[in-house]
Amino acid sequence: MTRGDDDNAITASREGYADSAGVRIFYRTFGDPSRPMMICLHGFPDDHRTWRPILPALAGRFFVVTPDLRGYCRSDKPDGVDQYRWDKLAGDVVALIDHFHRERAILVGHDWGAAIAQHVAVPHPDRVQRLILLNMPHLNGLGRELATNPRQQKASAYARLLQNEVHLGPYDLDTFRRQVSGGGG
Repeated sequence: MTRGDDDNAITASREGYADSAGVRIFYRTFGDPSRPMMICLHGFPDDHRTWRPILPALAGRFFVVTPDLRGYCRSDKPDGVDQYRWDKLAGDVVALIDHFHRERAILVGHDWGAAIAQHVAVPHPDRVQRLILLNMPHLNGLGRELATNPRQQKASAYARLLQNEVHLGPYDLDTFRRQVSGGGG
């Protein structure tokens, strides 16, 4: 692929919103819609743009959908912890598959997106053609390591920090950096 082809693959996109039980999920698409659909789910604290460096290669073979997850960037940010439970997050991905009138999709998840992808694949294996996880183990392995491995507990402490500090209100990157460095909210 030449440099010009790379640029064309990235700019040859459209954007829109899928409805997930009243929650608008923003997405961008790349590639030929007649090809197999690949949904790329970003991690924390990224958004749909995290996939830009590899979009030319992916869009050459797949119809790629890069959403902003619920609560991120241009997607809706519904109030309340219940709006961010696994069933809602997985439902957003199924809503994207349905939005494009597909039976199933290849799911690629990075970090938090990989956790969500697994929560789609387990209850909805018929909706997932392939499951690709980046920077995230299988959830059973993660659970085991969090329960028994002090090194993993320490490495994952930031997630517990976020859960315990949710009462502080909306998060932004500066707040996260202050808390991780011990500066408080």
